[in-house]
Amino acid sequence: MDEMFTRVFQDLVARTTGPMWFRLILQPLVATFFGIRAGLANARRSKEVTEPGRRRALFQQALHDVGKMLAVGVGLDAVFQLIALRTVYPGEALLVGFLAAQSGLPGREWVLLFLFGVLFGLVVIFLAASWRGLALGGKWTLLALGGAALLWVVPLRWYAGTLFVLELDVTLLAAGTAALLLGTLRVGHRSNVLLPCASGLFLLMVLSLLPIASNGAQAAVTGALWGVGGLLVLAAVAMALQGRLLETRIRSDVETGRARHVRLDPRGSLASYDRAIERSKRSATGMSDAAWTSKGAALLLLGEYDEAIQCLDTAVRLNPGNALAWLNRGNALARKGQLKESLWSFNKVIEIDPRYEVAWNNKGNTLARLGNYAEALKCYERALAIDRDYRGAWVNKGFVLAKLGYYEEAALCADRVLSIARKPAAA
Repeated sequence: MDEMFTRVFQDLVARTTGPMWFRLILQPLVATFFGIRAGLANARRSKEVTEPGRRRALFQQALHDVGKMLAVGVGLDAVFQLIALRTVYPGEALLVGFLAAQSGLPGREWVLLFLFGVLFGLVVIFLAASWRGLALGGKWTLLALGGAALLWVVPLRWYAGTLFVLELDVTLLAAGTAALLLGTLRVGHRSNVLLPCASGLFLLMVLSLLPIASNGAQAAVTGALWGVGGLLVLAAVAMALQGRLLETRIRSDVETGRARHVRLDPRGSLASYDRAIERSKRSATGMSDAAWTSKGAALLLLGEYDEAIQCLDTAVRLNPGNALAWLNRGNALARKGQLKESLWSFNKVIEIDPRYEVAWNNKGNTLARLGNYAEALKCYERALAIDRDYRGAWVNKGFVLAKLGYYEEAALCADRVLSIARKPAAA
């Protein structure tokens, strides 16, 4: 066992100066490349990260992309072992980065560069996937991006060979940090924390490069980078934690409102939803689309369709992937007689979740009201293909069949409704 640890220690030291040393630059570059490529791909698919299911899928995709980068890193280290050691130690190849990061061995800056590159690549994936939500911030998003640009000017000046000017660079760093944090707080979208996080990680990557690019960076340079980069990452973490704590209270208010809604107390539910909305306005990660969705549903129950539509429009603006908000928006528009616009809302629901049987049923109802019975029947069939015991779809299908004169088929639908009604309730 002692011989194994001695071998690993000696091999780690050899990695920073021996053959294939360039892989320690290539690995973080690969991380950033995969991050940008995957993020742009997700942006083209218009995926949002605000829904739990979508966040899970996106995180799995992120792990897949980072896995590619790790595979490249392990492969390069294996090549190094074959060249320098004439053998391959798989465990050593997997642990090399993490062991070196904790040990203070020569080459620690390379490992920091690698780790910050991985983190930066992950954040880039989520940033690119959330660009639609961040774009809702308008001028505040532009202010945050402008602040990030000011921060990036400083290290770019240093790498261009410009001397460190204390007054100028401190001013740029201070102004950039203030603009970035102010803009981030006013964006109003839960992905806003990614903006300071990405900028902070970028500066920390630059900090990792400084000992590599020069024979001794000024203490003021490294201190400024550590200070601002660490501040931005910590600010992002603090904002996320504050948003999560408020989100717990918001969720409690929304659940209370829904319980009152079930008890047919829409006025009481509105009070709970308004309280949740006020809490969400104080959240560093933006307002809650769930509270606006639930308030819209309560107003719909009260017959206040215009106000309901306003609430639901806010919900889908905050989260374009909120299928329930689009569904209730379509219902409210249908109640107002705006059938074509309601049909568009139901199509949005189906685009988000093709297996949402209620959306297919409601789309069928709207088409039937427009006189398009053939397409309405197709929608009911889609709903029933998803849930064969969906009584509402059987009722509506039977109604349309009777309207078309297919009385026997309509009677079969009615029989099906009765058989479903006689089924014992699930325990």
